[in-house]
Amino acid sequence: LILRACAAFALLQFTIPGGRHAVHHAGLL
Repeated sequence: LILRACAAFALLQFTIPGGRHAVHHAGLL
């Protein structure tokens, strides 16, 4: 479930211009 949520979050952030930074932080966590 965590992997799915992380993937979904990554996709949502990727669609946003400034979401790449958030994805990077998510990867650190």
